Amino acid sequence: MSQRLASLYAKPVREIERSELQLIVDSVACCNPITGKPASKKLLKELVSGLKRLFRYIEEEGAILKSPASRLTVPSGAPEAKRSSLGDDAVALIEEVSHRMQIAAMLMLYCGLRRGEMVALRWEDINFAMEMISIGKAAAMPSNQPSVKLPKSKAGIRSVYMPDRLVDFLLPKAKPYGLVLEKASGGMMTASAWKRGWDSYLLALSKAAGYPVSFTAHWLRHTYISMLASKGVHPTVAAALAGHASASVTLGVYTHALETDKQMAAKKL
Repeated sequence: MSQRLASLYAKPVREIERSELQLIVDSVACCNPITGKPASKKLLKELVSGLKRLFRYIEEEGAILKSPASRLTVPSGAPEAKRSSLGDDAVALIEEVSHRMQIAAMLMLYCGLRRGEMVALRWEDINFAMEMISIGKAAAMPSNQPSVKLPKSKAGIRSVYMPDRLVDFLLPKAKPYGLVLEKASGGMMTASAWKRGWDSYLLALSKAAGYPVSFTAHWLRHTYISMLASKGVHPTVAAALAGHASASVTLGVYTHALETDKQMAAKKL
């Protein structure tokens, strides 16, 4: 896909044809460059909608006579959206690309925090001597204004140990007290501030990668649990680390992760 995009970058916009754009959509449908798996119908709809808006704007500005994206379609048979794990390339991007939302991504990726837990997290909750994070509250944002509350279940109140790479990442940024993640103007993140920050972060990752990067914050938590599975961590331990009230939720992720491992093993043969 990256080669197709590169060829379009070098081409005058008036010469871009619908078939070229459709090939890009079809290639993403076959293999999402982030996950290495078929893209979901939701992602493909967003991609097609974005291309249509872009070329409609170019048409309205008079740079082209007719949008080549007006008749783009989502390939039939695309799977419905589901929570997925990130591949190694995406994890590497998260570790490498500097952005104000990177600290949130790293904490969710390597400690499995939920978004609300991340928004409410304070530096006082992080014990660097013990290499441990104490999670006992979460932020709810039903009407855009955050309010801190207890986690939705007792299992959400937990301690999570940090891997060395996360400790090394956090130490230079550590403060004596205060929120770990704040909105650009200061203070606790609102729903709209999170969306703006996350969209900006995905754009920075996309620029660094050279292709569109798109995933939700919850994918990072899913990836954390999948990594625990790949390292042989017992599901009950993983459930405690993730704050799941029932290990059955964790086992569902484990089953998905193990299926992926079996597929990789077969490909190696």
